Amino acid sequence: MIKRKSRNVTRYNNQLLYFSFDAADYHFNNEISEDPNGQYRNISCFDCNGNRVRQLHRVQALNYAINTNLLNLNQFGQLARYDASMASNPDVTIDFEYVLSDGYNENIMGFILDGKHQALSKFMNAPNKQGSNIFLAVAPNGHNIVGADLSRFDDALTVVGFGNAFLSQYAVIAEVGNVPRARVSFEAFNVNSTFGYKNLPLPSINVEKQCLADNKFSLPDTYENFVYPKLKGLDDIEYKNLIGGIKPTDIKIYLQNSAAFPKLFDSADSFIKGAANIQGFSINVPIGTTKINRMGSVLGFTRSLNFPAKIEIEVSAIVADIKESASVTKALECDNGTFDVVLDLLDCRSLHYCEGALENTVSSMRFVVKNVEEVSESFNSNIGDSKVVNLKFSATVAGTDDLNNGLFIYAKSFMPDRPQILAWGNPL
Repeated sequence: MIKRKSRNVTRYNNQLLYFSFDAADYHFNNEISEDPNGQYRNISCFDCNGNRVRQLHRVQALNYAINTNLLNLNQFGQLARYDASMASNPDVTIDFEYVLSDGYNENIMGFILDGKHQALSKFMNAPNKQGSNIFLAVAPNGHNIVGADLSRFDDALTVVGFGNAFLSQYAVIAEVGNVPRARVSFEAFNVNSTFGYKNLPLPSINVEKQCLADNKFSLPDTYENFVYPKLKGLDDIEYKNLIGGIKPTDIKIYLQNSAAFPKLFDSADSFIKGAANIQGFSINVPIGTTKINRMGSVLGFTRSLNFPAKIEIEVSAIVADIKESASVTKALECDNGTFDVVLDLLDCRSLHYCEGALENTVSSMRFVVKNVEEVSESFNSNIGDSKVVNLKFSATVAGTDDLNNGLFIYAKSFMPDRPQILAWGNPL
């Protein structure tokens, strides 16, 4: 047993993030509200009595802040305020960045990953949902937390909880010389800190009762290797770790030659001679939320997503060739000139799970933004550097039943319990 000691610093290897999709609901299946002995914490979330708190993987950066909403009270005859009261509960923000691999983190957070429905559907259409809970576990100095048995730390483990967290931004960044990454931001109602790893109080607010939630949660042990139940056709399969991240050489971007002047790749099988050489690409969905308060309570009771909302796409490329065009041409065309943008993250070594069997797959993740329009093109050139063009496109966040607009994500990590594994061996 490791005893709790005062710490001088906190390093990245001491910290790990966990996520629970529903903030105020039970954090164990079968409506189990407590786990005093820690007997449920390592049971799969898809089993009876399973733990709904799940680990996030490959986190690269983490930031959070607490802003107190004070109302200053002044009066005639006195320059300084005579009192200050809290107008509403503090505003808590948390954002983190992680390496993209197979969509497992997105799966945990509630994104739709079948490529056929709006990726943000669960965030837009979740009746009675009071946000999500995010947990930051901090181990004692000198200890890694990945792969650790948390019971060794006991109350030497610190857990910072972010309650009633609502998604406010999702962004994907891919660039030459770096692995593709995702960045997510949440706005929460509350933050707390506790010691231990099991049967801890939730950080979330029960907005119906206007008090802290009564249920408890426990943190599962962390892992990096994955074991599946017996599946069909595994005789020649060698299991490996989950995918560590997509290489820049395994990224394909399809812009359908949409730019007005620079030539771009217009299909999966067509690399146009002289086309612009893409250096960086980003998809940003800054939704934002508004906290809704009501008279008689200092606590907010929900956060409303801000609509309409835009999907912003930016592309940076080295210009190689210019096509014949004119800036006024688009304005004179009857067609609005919309198109689909596709970002494909490939991993030809992988398999995916389908109805009890493993099948070969190529796309690890695919992001499709439908009904996109070009916003701007800016060219930069100077002595010593190649000529660069920066392209900006936009689309709109669409409703859950709209299949022709918005953001669609396919990811092979649609398995219920474990992240995608890699496998080598004879073809299935």
